[in-house]
Amino acid sequence: MTPPILWEAQKQVKCLESKLYPKPETWGKEPSDWVRLGVQLLKQGKPAEANNLFLKTIDFLDQQEGGPIERLLARPLRALAFDALEGAAESLAAMNDFVAALENGRRAASLIQPTPGMQVPFPEPECSRREGLLNLSMGHAAEAMGAKDALRFFRLAAQALQRHGKDPALEGAAVLELGLRLVKECEEGDLESADLAVPALEHATSCLKTAQGRCSRRQSEAGQGSTEHVSQKLRWRELQAQVALCSVHQLRGDVADAQEVLDASKHLLPNENTVTAALEWAELCGKWAFLAAKVGRLSDAEEALMLKWKLSGGKEGDDATNQGTARGEDKDLSPVQKRCAKLQQEALQSLALVKQKAQNPGVKDVMSLLEQLPGTSEATQEMKRHLQRVAPSDERKPSGNSKVVSDPIRMCTEWSTLHKGASLVVLAACLVSLLMNKASWIWDLLQNQTVT
Repeated sequence: MTPPILWEAQKQVKCLESKLYPKPETWGKEPSDWVRLGVQLLKQGKPAEANNLFLKTIDFLDQQEGGPIERLLARPLRALAFDALEGAAESLAAMNDFVAALENGRRAASLIQPTPGMQVPFPEPECSRREGLLNLSMGHAAEAMGAKDALRFFRLAAQALQRHGKDPALEGAAVLELGLRLVKECEEGDLESADLAVPALEHATSCLKTAQGRCSRRQSEAGQGSTEHVSQKLRWRELQAQVALCSVHQLRGDVADAQEVLDASKHLLPNENTVTAALEWAELCGKWAFLAAKVGRLSDAEEALMLKWKLSGGKEGDDATNQGTARGEDKDLSPVQKRCAKLQQEALQSLALVKQKAQNPGVKDVMSLLEQLPGTSEATQEMKRHLQRVAPSDERKPSGNSKVVSDPIRMCTEWSTLHKGASLVVLAACLVSLLMNKASWIWDLLQNQTVT
């Protein structure tokens, strides 16, 4: 404990220092201080207050420092102007004023372009990094307002971060954003975009794998929990890139390439007990399952759909019954609970279809789980009717020998197409066989007539 006499002495010293070295009158009133405080407010979720400070800085530089901003010559002033304009763009986008956000973003971007007699705001490679981040933000803002040049911003972001080349996680994220937009164009019918989407997504996957390797090394050095969140985010983005790549291959009819991507990405499916951001993972698992089912990998699709159901809160056994009772009616659910219920419903409906297609047991169990979800009674009944419609023919026919009959009848049809002269004989034989349920007689008849 500090003695009272010593504490008083320290107080007097501080008082003397404040008199000898007073803070300048402009303390906290400089434009650089406004920008720093604006960034803090933006991080605290106060975009309106932050925007006031950014606009105040922009106005100061436009009016009092030899502006407008675009005419500033010195690097420090141009860097400050860039920070203020970028901050204003971010805060305005957070307030859904995307038109003003893009206007400030374009002013910031003009400062980065090389201009004779003027310095760029930052040296390389930092300048490329800042350019990439700015264009990413502008791409999202343009996309939110439906602007046609959104893809151009994502392309500029990817190019800038590739030039930077020092941050594979950031580069992979930017190239992935570009690839996802190109995939969307493919899905809308522009298959030429596939030629651009495939290399972009492959490059994004490579960058994210490199970043994951670096993160794993840091994890082993610093401890398990220190970088786990970052590691999961990287794996999620890598799986997102692989799912998009597989989708493009399927759109182009490249089944072998789609199978290869599914093989390479299956290990990225998460463990439901350790993952964070579970609902985002659940949606991605559902997309992976859909692509697996399309190429006939039904067991893999079942596994991914079960994972989607569990990640969105699905419980088995007694826990499922208690969960359904606790949720009550659909109108009483919170937005998060409604989203969970929707994801579970999607997973169970798809799982029932996949199990039936694979002729695996457990369809009734899946339907029972579906019935326990709130607000799904009508959907469940419609699903049951759909399952009846798409059920295999041997499941719909009551006769035990119907499966024996089906193959010879199909042979009769094929044979009659090739031997049109005997079609009446074949038709009579089919009718007699159906009445007597002795399909083998048809095949013997066909063989005898073929020999004749």
